[in-house]
Amino acid sequence: MSRRSARRALAWYLEIGTEEYEEIAILTLAGRVGVDAAPRLEAAIAAATRQDHPRVVLDLASLDYLSSAGLAVLERAAGDCAERHGTLVLACATEPVRFVLELAGLVARVTLAPTREDAVSAVAAHSSHRHSSEAADGRSM
Repeated sequence: MSRRSARRALAWYLEIGTEEYEEIAILTLAGRVGVDAAPRLEAAIAAATRQDHPRVVLDLASLDYLSSAGLAVLERAAGDCAERHGTLVLACATEPVRFVLELAGLVARVTLAPTREDAVSAVAAHSSHRHSSEAADGRSM
């Protein structure tokens, strides 16, 4: 096997599926987020968070690996959502991915849900709490 063939055979892939459920963007990640795939992930999250008060679930059930570049993308996305009074929830993290999230301290700043349904419920609860707070403060929604 030539060096070029070996490099191509070792290429990591990342598939990103997108859907919407009750105005919640759900991105399904499959594969690995390394330094080469991190910009694609960032672009997909940016597209899903364009509106005010972004509501996003990242389904990590089929994600095998998350590099420091991928962690940085998730940290920026969580910060961006929070600044814009939205929410980002990570669902179904595999054991290796959860371990990386814990080591990086991201679990203290982002909600992790065991299932996709729990993640959607957490996003919806955050949104209804925000709307209730705004109404109580006399702000418009």
